[in-house]
Amino acid sequence: MYWDREKQEEVLLLDTRRRIYETVKKNPGIHLRELQRLTGLAMGQLEYHISLLERVGLIRSQKQGRYRRYFPADSEEDPALIGIVRSKVDRAILLFLLGVPQASHEEIARAVGISPSTLTWHMRRLMEAGLVDRKKVGRHTIYALRDRDRTFRLLLSYTPGPVDQIVDRFVDFYISSFAQITKREK
Repeated sequence: MYWDREKQEEVLLLDTRRRIYETVKKNPGIHLRELQRLTGLAMGQLEYHISLLERVGLIRSQKQGRYRRYFPADSEEDPALIGIVRSKVDRAILLFLLGVPQASHEEIARAVGISPSTLTWHMRRLMEAGLVDRKKVGRHTIYALRDRDRTFRLLLSYTPGPVDQIVDRFVDFYISSFAQITKREK
């Protein structure tokens, strides 16, 4: 069924739907639980209205890993990149690589606080998204950002919530501490 702009505006007359739509617009790539938390709606009510908003063409969704992420239909954001930036671990890796231009697999895993095998999974996603390059130097794998400016703009375009801000502050502190320790060791 084709929905014209007038019908879409009619759907948004209901305060609940308008609130959901505005929350998705402010937080492209949001997943359902986060949307529920921000809107304060019951899950069944939220699922009903979000499916209606999707049917009329005001929002779109995309499955990414364990989450279905929601975007405004007119968004030009690349859903895969927004999904990556909304991931705390991926964001921490990108922030670390902004601070340390080239880093080994071990350095990144230690700085971000994840196991090497988990880092391998995340790095594969970042490479597939075109954000990170990998090269072998002897027995070590070295990673670097493919385009620092693009990554920086992408990180700036993401507006983190309160929890994300706390995590980012911690990551910034940890990365700067790690960089200072690394300089002293050299």
